[in-house]
Amino acid sequence: MKGLSLGYAKFMDAKGERVLAVDPDGISYIWSVEGTAPTRTIAHSLPVSEVVISKGGDQILTGSSYGTVSVWNATTGQADMQVYQKGGVRHVQFLDEATVMAFTGTGVINLWDITSGVRKMRFTRGGGPYDPDAPIQDNTFTYAMPAQRDQSDIYTGEIVSVYGWGRLGMTVENDRASAVLRMLGLKTISQEKCAEVTATPLSEMDETFFCARASKRKTCTGDSGGPVISGKQHYAQTIQLVGVVSGSNHKCEDDGAPGFYTDVALYHDWIKSVVCEDADSALRTPHLCQSEDLPEDY
Repeated sequence: MKGLSLGYAKFMDAKGERVLAVDPDGISYIWSVEGTAPTRTIAHSLPVSEVVISKGGDQILTGSSYGTVSVWNATTGQADMQVYQKGGVRHVQFLDEATVMAFTGTGVINLWDITSGVRKMRFTRGGGPYDPDAPIQDNTFTYAMPAQRDQSDIYTGEIVSVYGWGRLGMTVENDRASAVLRMLGLKTISQEKCAEVTATPLSEMDETFFCARASKRKTCTGDSGGPVISGKQHYAQTIQLVGVVSGSNHKCEDDGAPGFYTDVALYHDWIKSVVCEDADSALRTPHLCQSEDLPEDY
């Protein structure tokens, strides 16, 4: 494992024959203590914040600050269960062979069925057990755009989350759109670095875009138009839309090539003028349109 940057490492069984190592980008490696190469690699869809190994070492439970909870088969490297919940994951735990628990930064405890991915129970801070027949109130967050600016100042190295139903890969088995909404975490890079890794002259880089990438995951065909959310917003009340999926090298491979994402902040004033020009739209977006933005004849 020389040269591997680790965020987590632990023996997977009592005999100490296998080691699980997770790097900061969310790639898990299962090593035999006698081997020189990993026996299994698991590419999570975004950086992992919590990792738990099942008692028998046959499953790996992970959580992320983006709200994803996954159970991975240690033999196949495939997800046995994957769910998305609001609020970054602070702690995960196997309760028994059929149930996992996830505690979020918003004070919610969810119990998930490993086989079906169905939520068995939901507890809220001070609210008692969740009633499965009652509607879940998800109106505590406001979605907003960043303020207008002249050029991109997205912090280089910031983690952003991207959503989409795009293709899963280039093979025959994966050459199809995803049946479920997927999310992944990417790290933004500077225009200079983006020009270097894409072999593009810096003078030809479009300043209306920013670049982001990860070593083992990327957006692909079908993800275009999807939202890019600031990773710094996941514990805040206001969620910022910082970008829109716009393009890549069109190869759905783990080649580390960056994708290109439209910088929403550069279009803030234009978006506001279009949305607020319509009275109904303006009333639905009070965080964007003030009363003085309403049409005069409203």
